[in-house]
Amino acid sequence: MSAQGIAPLPPVFLSRLEARPGSPRRRRDFLAKTIAGFSQAMENALLAEGFSRRGGLLQGLDPRLKVAAGAVLLVSAALVRHPATLAGLYVVVLLLAAASHLPLGWLLKRVGVAVLLFTGALALPALFLTPGRDLLSFGPVQPAGFGPLTLAITEQGLRTAALLILRASVSVLLVTLLVFTTPWATLLKSLRVLRVPQFFVLVLSTTHRYIFLLLRTANDMFLARESRRVGRLSGTDNRRWAARAMGHLLVHSYGLSEEVYLAMLSRGFRGEVTAQGREAFQWQSRDSWAAVAALAFAVAAVSIDAMLGWR
Repeated sequence: MSAQGIAPLPPVFLSRLEARPGSPRRRRDFLAKTIAGFSQAMENALLAEGFSRRGGLLQGLDPRLKVAAGAVLLVSAALVRHPATLAGLYVVVLLLAAASHLPLGWLLKRVGVAVLLFTGALALPALFLTPGRDLLSFGPVQPAGFGPLTLAITEQGLRTAALLILRASVSVLLVTLLVFTTPWATLLKSLRVLRVPQFFVLVLSTTHRYIFLLLRTANDMFLARESRRVGRLSGTDNRRWAARAMGHLLVHSYGLSEEVYLAMLSRGFRGEVTAQGREAFQWQSRDSWAAVAALAFAVAAVSIDAMLGWR
């Protein structure tokens, strides 16, 4: 086709295609960031399955032992009341992660962000509201309708916040370590062998399976929208389209759940699910030694914490 036969682009498209003066590189907009976030979530899931196939320390242990030992260590982390004991538990769990060939930097970043976003927000008021000896004072400030106030970080508040954050960090790291060193199907099978309630295992299995389907659907929606876009959209247009997309995804997920449940009933489902791992469970001598070591470590952590006391 000759150049004379090509119709020129409308001015609105030309204006959107023009780069802003003085900015050689454009920032990624809302849609691009969302697509990257969905892709990163699915990539992390694939990484978790890959880690469980590595020849590390925990990967070679019986899955039933790992579930039981993880539960014992979680209980011990909930019982201790001294930050030094929790810090020791945290270091030991990191050593187990290193022995299992997991990337410590990536693991710490993953756990640290989750803990700081949720537990840190809950622990922040404890710094100022817990009575005790003042360490650092701010103020006085005078909010509207109130008298002068002085905010102070107390020693007891700092210990309480540190205890809460360390306990959450150890617990999240233990669960992450269990999931990353055990294939998901094998983990569900271990839960059933250890008599975990059927409903709990069914919810875990269904959630894990279909959350990735919804992630893929949402990623396809955003990618289709991005491939049909010319130039940059305003923030208002992005927010309006994102709201419509979330509503459509909610309706789609509800309809999908109904269809899946009816399909399960038509195939004979009556509330009993069979979790089938890829390999049979084989208890070996190293599993016995690992069970003794996990139990001894949990008892030692609680005993050392009792000797340290809470001051």
